[in-house]
This record gives sequence, C-alpha cells and structure tokens, in this order.
Amino acid sequence: MTAVKTLVAVMTLMLLGGLGLLAYGMAQQSSKLGHAEGDAVPSAPGGGGPLPRFEALTLGEPAGSAIAAVTAGPQGRLILTVTGGGRADRVVVIDLGDGRRLGVVSLEGGRHGDDPEASR
Repeated sequence: MTAVKTLVAVMTLMLLGGLGLLAYGMAQQSSKLGHAEGDAVPSAPGGGGPLPRFEALTLGEPAGSAIAAVTAGPQGRLILTVTGGGRADRVVVIDLGDGRRLGVVSLEGGRHGDDPEASR
C-alpha cells in the first residue's frame, strides 16, 4: 500500500511540474506576441515600403452599429463586417494605404448613400 501512495505522490508532483512548465512556456510565448509602438512598421503589399500613417477614420455608420468581424484582405484592404444601426448587415472595405473607405456590400436592396468617390 505504501508503494501505491508513493507512486501517486510522485505522479502528482510530475503532473504539477509539467503544468507549471506549460504555464511558463505560454507566458514566454505570449510576451513575444505584443509589439511596442514603433517596433515594426507595417509594409505595403508587394513590399512597397511602410504604409503611410493616417488620422482617425470615421466609417459614417449610423448610431448603434457595431463591428462584428475584422479581416485583413488582399492588396492592403481591411474588411469589416458591420451589424446593427437600423440597417442590414454589411461589409465595409477600407484601403489601409490611406484610410479611404472603398465601398460597402449590403444584403439590403437600394443605395445607402455610400459613394466611395465621396470619401476620397
């Protein structure tokens, strides 16, 4: 009976030690995920140098709208899925190079007054 208790105690210590090492490894890896401001400047698609900085971007969506998803698209595009605001769900495409709103794709028929030329 003493041998079984000793075996259980040793296995418990090994399990706790392994979990401790796992937590330590995760903490070390997570510190590599965050970048301080100025560490790396995002570059334009195709290696065309750093992206220019732009001021705060206003999407022009009605009050009550919420960003449901964000995706980095091809050619330096940011694709936002927007919901709410009394309108049908929609996808807003932003050019990351200059912060310009390129257009909106909506499930609702008709125009929304979203003229990509007007936001230039």
